[in-house]
Amino acid sequence: MTKDYIKNILAISFIKGIGPSKLKDILNIIKNDVLSEKDIYELLEKYSKNKKTIILSKDYFNAAIDQAQRQLELAEKYNIGIICREDPLYPTLLKKSAYDPAIIFYKGNLNALPSRYAAVIGTRNPTEHGAIIAQRIATYLAENKFSIVSGLAIGCDSIAHKAALDVNGHTIAVLAHGLDSVFPNQNKELAEQIIDNGGLLISTYGIGEKPSAYTFAARDKIQSGLSEFVVMIQSGVNGGSLIASQAALADGRKLIIPRPTQRDLDNKEANIEANSILIEAPIKKTFANLKGFNFKDNQIDNYLKNIVTLNNKFEYKQAFNITD
Repeated sequence: MTKDYIKNILAISFIKGIGPSKLKDILNIIKNDVLSEKDIYELLEKYSKNKKTIILSKDYFNAAIDQAQRQLELAEKYNIGIICREDPLYPTLLKKSAYDPAIIFYKGNLNALPSRYAAVIGTRNPTEHGAIIAQRIATYLAENKFSIVSGLAIGCDSIAHKAALDVNGHTIAVLAHGLDSVFPNQNKELAEQIIDNGGLLISTYGIGEKPSAYTFAARDKIQSGLSEFVVMIQSGVNGGSLIASQAALADGRKLIIPRPTQRDLDNKEANIEANSILIEAPIKKTFANLKGFNFKDNQIDNYLKNIVTLNNKFEYKQAFNITD
């Protein structure tokens, strides 16, 4: 896509009252056309006529254009790429997800990507067994040509990224803020290693934006949207990993749950409680009190059939649909 097209879409995204859903609506109207600023403003006037939440005026529009231009300048400064949903390089699985952002910011090589993607996620405080399983699964998938998708958080995420790098595999970190910074700060070196090894940093947030509870939740859905399936290593009943897990089921994708060890069960580890509930869910026909799992009764069977329990390493090949 041309810079003018990107600038138009960025400007529209900065209009107050135009969120992700409305932005996608407008993209469907514009398609691949590069319109003048006058045409864009007229389109927005027409679109916003019956939408009271959108605040539009010439001054607001001009400010949005200036903001978009500033983003393009910052992108060049920080070597950040920007693509829109209509771009041929936009990830195919993400476009098929319910969580398909109109705009993606990225650092790294978007032109040489693997054909398969798997999200490996989990708590920031895994048990000893959880850390081993995160490393083992990410290594296995990376060696089988998957890109390992995770969120660059400490704990399971960092273990998964590092495991991929250790076998010269591909990995993608989805961040909850602008790509001019790295959070947590202690993972700046890891972020650099990902890029140096041919991987990617991805965000749906503009350059300079800071992380928040909302952006972390949205980030988790993008991890799922990028991936064939989600492997949730370990989580408590209120863990952030459940957001990506729920999103995977909502998109009709597999959610793979490693079975906790007897030792962790005996120790009543809080960060395996969600694993136990999800493993039992297909039998009990309920998700108990898991955060975010508020599916309608007539949908539950469809979601339950996509939960896969992983008991040991001998089940990896079948669970991950790996053919010789």
